Amino acid sequence: MPTDLDRLVLSHLPDVAPKVRQRLDSGKHEFTAAEIAGLLMAIAEQLCDAPANQQLGLLMVAQSLMAAMQAGVSAVGPNAVPKVPPQKPRRSKPATRQPATRKANTFPLTLTGPQRDTLLAETNVRGTLRKLLAIQATDTRTFNFTRSQLDDLNAIAGYAAVDARFPHKKRLDAVLRQIADVFGVDDQEMLARRAKSKAAKPIPRRPPASGARDNTKIGSPTVYQFRITLLDTSPLIWRRLQIEDCTLDTLHDYIQAVMEWTNSHLHHFWIGGKRYGRPSLNVGSVPESHVIDSTQIRLSDILPANGKKTRFGYEYDFGDCWEHGIQFEGIVKRDPTAQYPVCVEGERAGPPDTCGGVPGYEHLLEVLADPNHEEYREMLDWAGPIDPEYFNAKRATARMAKVRRR
Repeated sequence: MPTDLDRLVLSHLPDVAPKVRQRLDSGKHEFTAAEIAGLLMAIAEQLCDAPANQQLGLLMVAQSLMAAMQAGVSAVGPNAVPKVPPQKPRRSKPATRQPATRKANTFPLTLTGPQRDTLLAETNVRGTLRKLLAIQATDTRTFNFTRSQLDDLNAIAGYAAVDARFPHKKRLDAVLRQIADVFGVDDQEMLARRAKSKAAKPIPRRPPASGARDNTKIGSPTVYQFRITLLDTSPLIWRRLQIEDCTLDTLHDYIQAVMEWTNSHLHHFWIGGKRYGRPSLNVGSVPESHVIDSTQIRLSDILPANGKKTRFGYEYDFGDCWEHGIQFEGIVKRDPTAQYPVCVEGERAGPPDTCGGVPGYEHLLEVLADPNHEEYREMLDWAGPIDPEYFNAKRATARMAKVRRR
């Protein structure tokens, strides 16, 4: 039977691994060293929020667990029996800790069991990333991510961290700090590679058309870089933009251009808990007094002057609910021969307007992939043929140029 202290651990630890929780519920108290370490980490996190009258009990349980680990026991409770595994002769090695190895074109990221649980439960991580993180282990592991996977994880975790509660916010922030450290070390390497890529070459500067209206500050020395991610899509649909200072309303137009939306629905930005949009277009949905006019707010008004990375949200079409995570990646060096804005890179085609949001788009692709589907002809006539993997950064840049010249 579980002891009172075991019940206390069970009742006050929301992040206990499912297998461990089942064992506690069934009265079986045999744990591996890794599982005991996971329980200790869960207790440490719970102590931050636990009332004073519960902290003593949690500390006593932690002390019992630590004693069990030191004694080499495989059970916790009054009937715990120490297990002494047979010792095998082994060659002595120096006590220095080896750094995490990095495979070619990958980046190591160390995640604890609770951090992985939060990423799986509190974010929209999908596909290969979810399979990679969903390993059956509660201990700390080092993963080797590709740059693309790390970008995706950064965008997904960053958006989730905005509204996350303790302890999930604390874990997501820790993951994001690690990713930021990786980016800080490898940004120069990444930019050097992209400089050699034909797709990343800037478009030569051309004079604006006669009578054209320029939405940016001509000759502005500041160029901002953003990653725009369409959330809940799998694989992720995203774009990386470099733009001069402009209004939030113009940023909205740029997003419409690179995602190939038709700008036929309402939109808003969420920045620091405030809503930005076109107040005159939100009548009937959101009180005008609650919407800050995005035509009067420039990027330089809301972004950190020191280029510190930050995140905010953008939603288009309040029926289909196309939610985007916007990662401000910093201020980049201005190319005097380039005409901004520039779409540096991206992946996958944007969904058509009014297709029913992410679920509707997934259904549309499923139907178009099967000519024998009963809805195939109807969907093909409505949407036309779609290649979901197609994306051309030059075409996206050309569409943004039309916005700039309006």
